[in-house]
Amino acid sequence: MSALDIQNIKEHITGILSGYNIHQIAEDQPLFSSGLLDSLAAVQILTQLETDFDIDLADEDFDINHIDSLQSLESYLMTRKS
Repeated sequence: MSALDIQNIKEHITGILSGYNIHQIAEDQPLFSSGLLDSLAAVQILTQLETDFDIDLADEDFDINHIDSLQSLESYLMTRKS
């Protein structure tokens, strides 16, 4: 995957989340702080996004809040695409 735009990211992330039996989710619904997903899921999701979008998401200042919702995940990916 090369095109990194909001719609592409949203579709991709919802596809990943469907693997965790999450098929409908609000943009701002908490994924991790609510307990819907755990830290292992966070690692798996970030690893898959790094591979699929060919971007580096390693960040020593990483905060789970960066990826706690669909909306925050989209924003985080857009800022990391450079």
